[in-house]
Amino acid sequence: MNALIVDMALGCSTNSMLHLPAISHKCGVELNTDIANGISAVTPNLFHLTPAGHTYMEDLNKAGDVYAVMDTSLRLLQITISAVL
Repeated sequence: MNALIVDMALGCSTNSMLHLPAISHKCGVELNTDIANGISAVTPNLFHLTPAGHTYMEDLNKAGDVYAVMDTSLRLLQITISAVL
């Protein structure tokens, strides 16, 4: 869910809702549009990246990159889970 939260904060993409449910399914985690809509309802849109928005990756980089988005979204992220590297 953390990936979806960060993606939502970046403006999300229709590709996200194609790929993330498939990845989640392979991992045995349910992710559907109802869950995504619930996450969307509580996740602030911090950057509305192109092509749908008016900001570019360069703008995100100048503002602190994905780490800044994660820091701002910290209250929503599940930080007690282990990361897969």
